[in-house]
Amino acid sequence: MSSPGSDIHGVTDIESLRAARAARHGGSLPLEARGAPDDLAELPTNTQDQGMNEPLARLEGSYDALKVVRPMTITVLGVLLAALIFVLSFMASELGDLNAKQEATNAKVDAIPSKLAEEFRAMRGEMAAQTSAIAASVTAARQMQPQVVVVPSLPPTPQPPNGGEKRP
Repeated sequence: MSSPGSDIHGVTDIESLRAARAARHGGSLPLEARGAPDDLAELPTNTQDQGMNEPLARLEGSYDALKVVRPMTITVLGVLLAALIFVLSFMASELGDLNAKQEATNAKVDAIPSKLAEEFRAMRGEMAAQTSAIAASVTAARQMQPQVVVVPSLPPTPQPPNGGEKRP
């Protein structure tokens, strides 16, 4: 278990350092040493105990690091939070645009069957008209009178001179 003047890391807190220094110096510290914890580093060297310099320096270094790290951490977290908000808002807007595009595509796909029905109806009409025209031309071709071609007749063949009698 730790003593009342030290924390879990073995670094003594400021009040216990002041009490130890006051005990070593006969209970009296200069007025400069009784100030804020930040003022302890500015004490003249003759009023500081040489054995206390190392723990005091470690404590002041830790405190100075906290002074720098805390604002830096807050800044980094703020930047990350702003980036997260930006990314989420961008994704939300893209999702909205994607939804609008999907609805437009669905409307186009829904219109396809009616357009196809109209096209097929027009094609059936054209094919029926073409079929009727072909049937009419075939029927007309069958009903035509055959053409008569006049072929000249052959000249009569000459008769034999006997008078056409036959001899036995």
